[in-house]
Amino acid sequence: MQAIPLCQQFTVDVRLAAGIEGRYALHLFVLSNDGAIVRFRSAEPIAAGETLTEFVSASSGDPLALRATPPVNIVDKAVVIAVPAEVIVDWRLVLSSSEIKDAAYANGVTFDIIRSIAEGVGPTEDWAAAAIDLRTIASDTDVTKRKTGTGDVSVREYTVNGFDITPYLPADTNSSLFKVLAQAEWLAIHSQKDGVPYKQHDWPGGSDPANDSDNLATGIDCSRSIWFAFTRAGLPYNRSDRYLATADMVTSKTWMKDEFETCEAPYRTGDVLVYRDDKRGVGHTVMVIDPEQRIAWGSHGWDGNGKLLKIAPDTGVEYQLIKVKKDWERWDSANMTLRSCWRYKRFSDEWTENPASRAGSTQAKTCENMCSVPQ
Repeated sequence: MQAIPLCQQFTVDVRLAAGIEGRYALHLFVLSNDGAIVRFRSAEPIAAGETLTEFVSASSGDPLALRATPPVNIVDKAVVIAVPAEVIVDWRLVLSSSEIKDAAYANGVTFDIIRSIAEGVGPTEDWAAAAIDLRTIASDTDVTKRKTGTGDVSVREYTVNGFDITPYLPADTNSSLFKVLAQAEWLAIHSQKDGVPYKQHDWPGGSDPANDSDNLATGIDCSRSIWFAFTRAGLPYNRSDRYLATADMVTSKTWMKDEFETCEAPYRTGDVLVYRDDKRGVGHTVMVIDPEQRIAWGSHGWDGNGKLLKIAPDTGVEYQLIKVKKDWERWDSANMTLRSCWRYKRFSDEWTENPASRAGSTQAKTCENMCSVPQ
């Protein structure tokens, strides 16, 4: 199982150093990894030697509360800025709005202004600032804490049994990502119940879902499972919804360009990664589920648990974890290297236009009923 926190709440205590004259208003800015900036303020100014134990939302006056959503184990930054109480600052100049929340803004001008203040380059010598990092991690029951035995571990990918896709689902059930993840989950569950094996084979009547039952009984391979998730979710895969093998997914004229755009790290839920071993002429492809914990979905012909734990390996359509090498750069072996990342264009468009279409927004919506979240 995996456990990801629905909410995080924390207290920041700030003490104004002795020897400072006058009273200061304190402002806490949380710089989110997605580019958003949330501001909290002190209810009353404080003087030298005094300690502030509670910030409140600058907009609502509620106590500080932030929600944590997937992906976890990434760094946000909290910056406290002390300004003379008599100085009025229009903080709107450095605040981002919900309409522009995107990772691209994490290095934008708004971040740069506050970071420069935290580093001592403030608008005036009377200002002061300090910064700390915030990191939300999964609990000890998350999928990365799996039994690995002793000795040299040479196997790399591990089937994650009982994986729960719920924390990664978008709140908008009509979003393209929700539809694809729901279809991927259906196929994973179907594989567990009916024993769909990993197998490369022709797919008679592939354009007609009425033939899926017979075809799945024979098996499904990695690239076919990606094709299946998108087409059976009712989304166009390419100009004729044609199945593409991994070799077809990495060529300069690949039909993947019809509906997908190239991407690079940091990856997002729903990204399709294609690996190739050109020396042996083989490949593998997976869909990213959790970029930080390195969990992927797809049809796999290899499960490291079998060799390591002396059990029957679980292959076919599964969620798998990269256990040994802590990156996405290869699969199964050192020679199976990452060649392409494809991001569905509709995912990108909806990410910008509709925050409820993003992975994990279902969890964020649930959290709104559990703790006070400033808007």
